[in-house]
Amino acid sequence: MSVITNVILTHGSFEEQGEGQRPYPIVERLNALLDRPGLEGRFARVDPAAGGRHRMEAGVYLGAFDYLLPHRLVELIESLPWERPHEVQMFIMRPDDSCFHEVPLFAHQDHRV
Repeated sequence: MSVITNVILTHGSFEEQGEGQRPYPIVERLNALLDRPGLEGRFARVDPAAGGRHRMEAGVYLGAFDYLLPHRLVELIESLPWERPHEVQMFIMRPDDSCFHEVPLFAHQDHRV
């Protein structure tokens, strides 16, 4: 039996962009560090699929993680050299949750304006 945690990861438009449907380079680095115990999953970029006449001005990724240890994912995200860490957000929905909730990132740093 699996215990799947759904994750939404977003960041502002100032991160270096990926081409087409490819993840932004920093998220490619994140994906390369995943797939280890407590971090079994990947992020897929979904912002290019948004409806409307304009493209989104943010990177949006979805991931389904088996037996996720959220603190390990937070540590990994915080270890990367984000251009604007205060614009990075993560939301999770565990198997027993009825909705997503935000997980604080970079709480030990005050980057918010």
